[in-house]
Amino acid sequence: MFLLLICLVLWSGNEYLLSGENFPLFTEWPEAAFEPLGKEEWRQLLEQEGPWLVISRHGKTAGQAFTEMPKEELEERRGERTLSEVGWREAQAAGEFLTGDEISFTGVYASPLYRARDTARLVFGDFETWEPLRSGDAGLPGEEELYARLETIFEEERREVWVTHSPNVADLLGVAAQEGQMFLLRWENGKIVLAATWRIDLASE
Repeated sequence: MFLLLICLVLWSGNEYLLSGENFPLFTEWPEAAFEPLGKEEWRQLLEQEGPWLVISRHGKTAGQAFTEMPKEELEERRGERTLSEVGWREAQAAGEFLTGDEISFTGVYASPLYRARDTARLVFGDFETWEPLRSGDAGLPGEEELYARLETIFEEERREVWVTHSPNVADLLGVAAQEGQMFLLRWENGKIVLAATWRIDLASE
């Protein structure tokens, strides 16, 4: 299945291109691209050289809220939808799985909202908040900045992670994302293609 997915990705490189300054980047996707990889295959892709971008939706929020943190931190999150206990545990498991010298990130950026910030910290460690990744129910809040960042990633051969929200993922990629789902984009012959997708909950399998 993994080899089939890679073949589909390579085939799709001539069809699903970044062709203008408008999002979404893609209007059609190979059906196989929506089948999440196993965690070892996902890790192997992140270990590869060259520029890439992971666009992730935050972890699960439905269910009992995670409350095992200092009172002041709980107060800071009051009024926001936050990670559930299940979402928190899944993000921790994903972070433990993705640690190590084999995977290096040149930048991890998260929406200022806590469900995205907590996901970024638990899964990837150090991160920066970035306003263009804030929930954009009325459209992408920083489309020009996001597009410029894509060009920078390619030009400087960076390996970045953006942790954001479902409306933004839909506007960026043209697809709805599950909570905790990640999409890996790579540059092939100067064009952006989908390389794979993975879910945080697969880290516990």
